[in-house]
Amino acid sequence: MPIGYETANLVAHHIPARDTSKFQVSAHLPIGDLPRVGHRSAQIDTGCGSAHGRLTALFWPALDYIQVDSNGTVIGR
Repeated sequence: MPIGYETANLVAHHIPARDTSKFQVSAHLPIGDLPRVGHRSAQIDTGCGSAHGRLTALFWPALDYIQVDSNGTVIGR
């Protein structure tokens, strides 16, 4: 991913962006097994680079997500 990606309503960066009125998505700051998804931001680094980490994909603008384990198996919620 480039350093950042931005549209009219969304900002995505490796680390949380500075204050903005747009919805912010950040990764590369591990936060545990589950992403943090709020009304104004989402942190989605759930450790996919580690042995037991998860890969998380955020569905925009629904603010829902899906996760898979290191074997590619979908993790239920």
